[in-house]
Amino acid sequence: MKIQDRRRNERFEILIEGTFGADGRVFNEFLQNISLGGMCINSPINIELNTILNIIIPSRPPFKVKGKVIWTKKDGLSYKLGIQFITRSEEQNAAIRQLISSFFWEKQSHIC
Repeated sequence: MKIQDRRRNERFEILIEGTFGADGRVFNEFLQNISLGGMCINSPINIELNTILNIIIPSRPPFKVKGKVIWTKKDGLSYKLGIQFITRSEEQNAAIRQLISSFFWEKQSHIC
């Protein structure tokens, strides 16, 4: 399902477990949605705005991107982090497109 708002790129719900590092700590948490421009991830802690994160996305094969925290929101006992990707290569863009495509087709196959 597509999430529409004022973003430049459409975000697509994915809900997969990924890994990200911040302040010398590493977390395995759910990645909730993704676009070519960024993503929303769950975090057990609130992370300061403008913090740069290293994120590993578990696609086939897994790939790594850098992102900057541009917003945070308390969500029960955890936080949602709005991440804007920075300095992506063409290979990373292709991997993000492939991930979005695979989730789209997986959802379509469950509808039929």
